[in-house]
Amino acid sequence: MKSRAVLQEDEQRAQRQDDERVSEASAAATRVRALLAASPTERAWSKLAGELEVQKMIWQSPRDAHKDRQDGYVTSLQSELDLALSIHVSQPEEAVTTLERCLACDGDSPGGGTLLSTSMLPMVEAVVHLERMSLARLSLIRYLEASVAAGGGCAISGGSGGNRLPPPPPPLAPTRLPREDAEALIL
Repeated sequence: MKSRAVLQEDEQRAQRQDDERVSEASAAATRVRALLAASPTERAWSKLAGELEVQKMIWQSPRDAHKDRQDGYVTSLQSELDLALSIHVSQPEEAVTTLERCLACDGDSPGGGTLLSTSMLPMVEAVVHLERMSLARLSLIRYLEASVAAGGGCAISGGSGGNRLPPPPPPLAPTRLPREDAEALIL
């Protein structure tokens, strides 16, 4: 049986470890918050809106012999892109899903080929990539803040506390565009 002094020492050690975890989680949340604030995501959405205006002019110009058969696809694609732009602030996850649908459907039109211009396609991919990064960072910040709010009684990665957080959210699926390429399109 452990003596009273040894038990107190164990409790103090456990409290120091919990305090260190809380401090680490708080510092990590601050670093991730800074990354989120510096993200070019909002600039990417603005550039996408401008690129969409150019894309609309392209769609309105006379096209090839398949124009009549493509009009329904163009209208649908344009509606989806407009929707994504209109909801990206209030519903970023849905906006990303909408853009991903646009990417998946591009090229399915009659006559084959892509309906998105060579500058529009990588812009949509860049926005999806950057928004996914922002959403992942926001999710991580929430997780870290919850661990700080639990005050060390919570174990982030093991630990002695009794209150355990649920596992962190799963990572988002990777996009085809490397981060450096996405940011280069925006800057």
